[in-house]
Amino acid sequence: MHAERATLSVRCLHGRLPVYPISWANLLKPRSERAPTRSTAAALAENERTLISTRTKAALAAKKAAGAKLGNPRAAEAAVKAHAANRAAADQFAANVPPIVRAIQVSGLTTLREIADALNARGVRTARGGQWHSSTFHNILARFANCEPLSMLRSPQFRTR
Repeated sequence: MHAERATLSVRCLHGRLPVYPISWANLLKPRSERAPTRSTAAALAENERTLISTRTKAALAAKKAAGAKLGNPRAAEAAVKAHAANRAAADQFAANVPPIVRAIQVSGLTTLREIADALNARGVRTARGGQWHSSTFHNILARFANCEPLSMLRSPQFRTR
């Protein structure tokens, strides 16, 4: 049976009968090792991905064998810049938290958990858009351990539990 004929048959029967994988390379494998695919298109796409992967790996190996340097030549420099940008964004976000926390403390809430719950109740999201937890708020305090904006938050009545 030719591949074109098998494809035509599956296309005509699609939705009426169970569709089995038709990949000649897949069919040569023992039944227990066959990749589960639902249609001929999926089997052919899977086969094409394998071929592309094989060609790419071979080309990279040939380049490496020829002495070419693979990867980003300035990866360390890029990582340092990315880390600095992330740190600056986190510092900027954390600098906006103290006024909100002071208002929460004035209402009588002083533990890390109470403040985190109050931030969540007010709809204040973390830097990544998540929920506040006592550990999240503790990390904000630790970020500015010696800075003036949060010194008020570390008053004697401020409890960690």
